[in-house]
Amino acid sequence: MRVSLIAVAWTLIGLAPAVAGTTPEEAEANFMRPYNNGLTALDIFSQEQGCAGEGAMRVNETVAELKKQADLLHRVSTGSSIPTLLDKANRSKDHHTEIAFSFADKAKNKRCLDIADQQYRDLIDMYVGSAYSGIRDRAKIGIDDVREARRNQVSEPAPLVADSKKKK
Repeated sequence: MRVSLIAVAWTLIGLAPAVAGTTPEEAEANFMRPYNNGLTALDIFSQEQGCAGEGAMRVNETVAELKKQADLLHRVSTGSSIPTLLDKANRSKDHHTEIAFSFADKAKNKRCLDIADQQYRDLIDMYVGSAYSGIRDRAKIGIDDVREARRNQVSEPAPLVADSKKKK
């Protein structure tokens, strides 16, 4: 499994263009594609009404793809001294956290509190260790904001039993 992870990571960073059949420029474009798709999906999510539209689905899929990419590059780059690999791993982490935090923040502002809460929690689960304490702290602040928003949320009154019988 380790060999295939390395091959994929090297392909992502453009160190193996002959093996992957791509140029370094194509490898960079492939690396950037999920991030760019995430930015586009965030714009769609911001403009659409509600929480369950096409934009939300696309951002969620992109966050999952960026998460896989960041995890893969982190695992492969651990202990590596290859500067290009370390750079791609850091950029991948930055892309993932930027899109995930943007999605969570936009969802929170749209009152899509379940989406926001899940994104913040996923960031805490993904980034463990002292090197990522800033990411976790930022996510914890987001979770606190979601809790506060839930407390302040005005819930609609439950229909009266008599009202529900009239509608039948």
